[in-house]
Amino acid sequence: MNVDLWKSRFKEYLQLRNYSPRSIEAYVSELKSFLAHLEVIGVDSLAALTRDHVEDYRAFLAEATYRGQRLAVSTQAHRLANVKVFTRFLARERFISIDPGASVDRPRVPRTAPGAVLSELEAERVVESTAGVGPVSVRNRAMLEVLYCTGIRNQELRELRLHDVHLERAELHVRCGKGGKARMLPLGEDAIAWLKEYLLRARPYLVASGAQRVLFLSYRGHPLSRTAVAKIVRGLAVQSGLKKMVTPHVLRRSCATHMLRHGAGLRQVQEMLGHASPQTTEKYTRMEVSDLRRALQRFHPREKKG
Repeated sequence: MNVDLWKSRFKEYLQLRNYSPRSIEAYVSELKSFLAHLEVIGVDSLAALTRDHVEDYRAFLAEATYRGQRLAVSTQAHRLANVKVFTRFLARERFISIDPGASVDRPRVPRTAPGAVLSELEAERVVESTAGVGPVSVRNRAMLEVLYCTGIRNQELRELRLHDVHLERAELHVRCGKGGKARMLPLGEDAIAWLKEYLLRARPYLVASGAQRVLFLSYRGHPLSRTAVAKIVRGLAVQSGLKKMVTPHVLRRSCATHMLRHGAGLRQVQEMLGHASPQTTEKYTRMEVSDLRRALQRFHPREKKG
């Protein structure tokens, strides 16, 4: 079984369907593991692939460990989903006649509440924690203002180009969101003010070449990596005195939660975040204990004394 050949074909298939680079990397990585497993169980040709072989891989994932721990059910489901995309590719491209993964069920993932969410005060502390007036400090403040204002993803922030920012219309164009979907987002006053400051007084000192059109740049004038953006956000959270682990995704969750708390509609927040399904956005409607306590004190008859 020529692993490199199938990786190349599968990657091309995903690229033609506008999968994001990160998604393609995940699919191809899982493909390597799946093909290695097939060889272990004696499958030397994908033409012989059956539903039982995919089920066998499902069972393998259920027993697999990482650093001494069993894989989380969500990880198993995600990895099997990647394999099902590959088997669908094989059938659609007529390498095999029937998709052997079509009827294989993914492990059922328990519904969980979203992860950490900052309070509004904590979010303000993180966003406003940037000290100094140097180019890097101004860039960091502009980045955090955009992350918290719009709720965009780490990758979406890094892929922004200069022509995606429309300050006169107070809009930001996310051209390639998750699943290759584009969306136009509104910008708040603070985000606009700091983007103007960054574009006028900071980016010209960071850019190494006039041909570089990426919006946010490193101090060497290059596009920022995923790790670099996460490190900047985490570092500013620590600088603000927060003990919580803060990531770009925590700011995204906080943006959604705070908007819903202040009366934004579920459909509006869904569009802001670029969620394909309203069920994904519904997770952010979770009430904090402090919200419930205020409701108890305000509405419960036993609390309305005197």
